Amino acid sequence: MVFAGLTVIIQFSTFGYCIKVYLASLSDSSTTTNSSGLPSYSNSMVTVTPRQAYRRVRRVIQLQWRGIAIVILIITDVIFFSVVFVLMDNNQIAVANSPQKSTEWLFCLVLHPNDKNECLYLADELVISQATVAAVLILLSVGFCLSFSIHLRE
Repeated sequence: MVFAGLTVIIQFSTFGYCIKVYLASLSDSSTTTNSSGLPSYSNSMVTVTPRQAYRRVRRVIQLQWRGIAIVILIITDVIFFSVVFVLMDNNQIAVANSPQKSTEWLFCLVLHPNDKNECLYLADELVISQATVAAVLILLSVGFCLSFSIHLRE
């Protein structure tokens, strides 16, 4: 969670800084950006209207949307994974602290050694549901595939 939070902070602060530098460069009329060091010819001072600035910033956002989307997706996944893993850990601790919760399930397994499906209903309160675990695995694979495809494009 800490690394996910740091990722969000770094992503959006970098994005904000890029917008700030981009907007500052629009109103900069000095010749310091000229690589030759020679004075450049300028007929008039270039002014940018708020509408033009908005269009240019919107263009920068359009270029950065993939990075922003992947960060938001990963943050959502990390929060979901954290909740699921904390629930799994809490279930493990609860069973370890009070073994009587699992005794009925264990006796059922002893009575039906060849068919574990007879006792699955007793294990429901001891573990996270299969649908939740499947959702974690699907989100992990989607996040991996998205980040891998973005790196391939770059």
